[in-house]
Amino acid sequence: MNREADSDADRRFDSAHAEDVVADEVRDTNPVCYRSEAPILRTECISLSFGGVRALIDVGFDVLTGEILSIIGPNGAGKTSMANVISGLYRPTSGRIFFKGQDRTASSPQAVAALGIARTFQNLALFRGLTVIENILVGRHLHMRTGLFAGGIHWGPARREELENRRRVEEIVEFLNLTEYRTRAADTLPYGLQKRVELGRSLAAEPAMLILDEPMAGMNRQEKEDMVRVVVDANVDLKTTIILIEHDMSVVMDISDRVVVLDHGEKIAEGDAETVRQDEAVIRAYLGQDA
Repeated sequence: MNREADSDADRRFDSAHAEDVVADEVRDTNPVCYRSEAPILRTECISLSFGGVRALIDVGFDVLTGEILSIIGPNGAGKTSMANVISGLYRPTSGRIFFKGQDRTASSPQAVAALGIARTFQNLALFRGLTVIENILVGRHLHMRTGLFAGGIHWGPARREELENRRRVEEIVEFLNLTEYRTRAADTLPYGLQKRVELGRSLAAEPAMLILDEPMAGMNRQEKEDMVRVVVDANVDLKTTIILIEHDMSVVMDISDRVVVLDHGEKIAEGDAETVRQDEAVIRAYLGQDA
């Protein structure tokens, strides 16, 4: 999907005229009982600069345990920069990040992943030539403890560990409805299925929190509805807290518990979907006009 198409999607802010995504029905039949008011993630006054360019300016918000929090905003608002800061790819110029009560502002991406934060990226990054099973198995590396020698002889603890990891991967494949494609090379699948495999690789790490950076970008209507169901199921059935960055406002308004809006690197609104939809600053940011 090109930038012009993304821009058009941004302007479909009134979801009454957007696609009818079925996520509300999914949430109605899967009540979430574990959501709490305790934040799993807290960002405090996060600023990020690249030379003279200020990508983020004093951004702060909480992510509650068990919720789907969406971060939205026009192109260049700082959404992906915020995801990169949270996942450890960027270190903020100032501010602090707490995950499960611990300050992890200076943690590396590897340390962040070990703490229980996983993410997907806007662009596909599957291993060409590897099967669906093999691509998802890569996501289990955090749970692999066997050394090189023991793994090489494939005996005892090493064999038991591999069998357990493969069992978990098979469960994820079934969860994502990818069973019939499990032995296919992942890069030969249709685009929507490749995005699902990439999501599966992140879920294989068994994260407490998952950051999804535009997971529905470039999808047709059916692929988008399938992905919405998977995201909601991951939140409900796997009890995964989710930060969603998405341009499609119909998806955001349908499945989000709360929404944070960024514009030119600053947070301009936060609240439930209906509150954000009616916020004057948000309307101006998207439509370029007064409410």
